[in-house]
Amino acid sequence: MSPKVERLSKEFALLTPQEKAEFLKQVTPSAHGEWIEIDGDIRFLPYDDEPWTEDDETAWAEGVKDIKKGCCKSWEQVKQELEL
Repeated sequence: MSPKVERLSKEFALLTPQEKAEFLKQVTPSAHGEWIEIDGDIRFLPYDDEPWTEDDETAWAEGVKDIKKGCCKSWEQVKQELEL
């Protein structure tokens, strides 16, 4: 690794998650999505290029109803059950 890349890597590691997302937006602009920070994780969120449909709306409403009834598991619980 070149000294410049090594120095930049060390400095990047010191940034907050929000600062990392902002940095990545500047150095990797994309017409396909954007870098965001979610709960301390940096993720690339692709833009949805399909219009919202009635089926989407129905599925969304069912999901919200299931969450309110407590019929869903958290991602952490699913990972634990699958030993991920």
